[in-house]
Amino acid sequence: MADKGTVDRPDLEEFLSALSGFVDKKDASPDSNYLKFLDIFCRSVGSSEGHLLRPGEAGRLASVSSFGVDAKFEGDFNASRDDSASPIDDAFTTHRVVAVVEIVAPDVPAWFFKLTERFGYKALVAVPIIGPQGPTGVLCAYYRDVCLFDQGTLERLASIGRMLGGAEGSSDRPAPRSGTTPAVPPPAPAPAPAAGPEDDFALTLTAHAFTKIQVFAQLVVTVGQAFPEASVICGPVRVVSGETMITVADGSGVPTSMVSHRFALPDGIRKNLGGAATGPVVLSTAQQGALKDLIKSPSAAVISRPLMWQGKMQAAVIAWRSGGTPLSSADEQRLGRFAAIAALALNAA
Repeated sequence: MADKGTVDRPDLEEFLSALSGFVDKKDASPDSNYLKFLDIFCRSVGSSEGHLLRPGEAGRLASVSSFGVDAKFEGDFNASRDDSASPIDDAFTTHRVVAVVEIVAPDVPAWFFKLTERFGYKALVAVPIIGPQGPTGVLCAYYRDVCLFDQGTLERLASIGRMLGGAEGSSDRPAPRSGTTPAVPPPAPAPAPAAGPEDDFALTLTAHAFTKIQVFAQLVVTVGQAFPEASVICGPVRVVSGETMITVADGSGVPTSMVSHRFALPDGIRKNLGGAATGPVVLSTAQQGALKDLIKSPSAAVISRPLMWQGKMQAAVIAWRSGGTPLSSADEQRLGRFAAIAALALNAA
C-alpha cells in the first residue's frame, strides 16, 4: 500500500492491547474501547480518517463510531444512503476486504459518490468484522488521494477483521452506542465462515503474550493442524551476501538438527515469497540446494507465504506434503491468512 507519510503508525503492541481490551473487559466503557481501536486501525493502514459501521434498522449498515472525520460525516452518511450497495456494504456481504483505489462515479452508487466527493475522499479500504456467527460490522478507512493496496496488505487487513470479530465473540461487551442509529445487528445476511484453526490462532495470539520464538512455534502447530501430514518450517528471512536465506526457527516433520540453522531459498520459493510467482512450487533436485535435506521428495508441491509488516518481508512459512494429496493453491491462500496473523503478533512480541 502506498505510504502517505503523514500518519503516525501505531506500534503493534498497541494494536494487540486494544484487542485484548475486548477479551479482558479492562475498560468499563465499550464506546471508549471501540474509539481507541478505530484510531489504531486507521493509523495502521496509513489513514487519519475512518469509521465503524454496524447493521441497524432494515439491515442497512450505519456509521456508529468515527475517527478523524468531519463532525457532520456520520450523520450525513446515515441520512444519505439508500438501498443501493456501496463498497462498504460489499465488504460486509461478501466477507472480503474491499479496496477502492479511486472512487469514481460509474463504479459506486450516486449517493455514495456525492457524499465522498463532498468530504474530499478519493479512496477507501473496508474491512469486514467476522465473528463466530458471521459478519458483525465493517471498519472503513478513507484517503484524500488515490491509494494502492497490495495483496499482502489486504490479507493482513482480513486477519485484523477476524481478530476483532473473534475478540468480540469472546466478550460480553455490547456494540458501541449511537445517538441516532440502533447498534443491535439483525441476523447475518450470509452464512458465517466455519470456525477453524485461523480463528483459534488469532484468539490465542490475542489472549496471551508470546515471544518471537513462541509465535513461530505456535504457527507451526497451527499449520500442522490445518494441513495434516504436511511438513512445515518457518523463521526469519534475510538477504546474506546477495542470497535470500531462511533461518529455521521451528519446524514439524523435519530433523530437529535443522532448527536454528540457515538455508538458502530455492529460486521457486524465493519468487513465490516475493510475489513474482504464485501457486505451489515443484522443486527439481537441482533447484533444492540447501533445502534438499528438508524437502525430501523432489515431486512435493511446496507452498510458502511471507510474514509481511509495513511492506517488508520479515519471515516466511513453508509447507509441503511428500505423500498423499499435494498441497494446492487454495491451501496456499489459507497459509497466507496464518502468515498475516503471525506477522501481527510477531511485531508485537
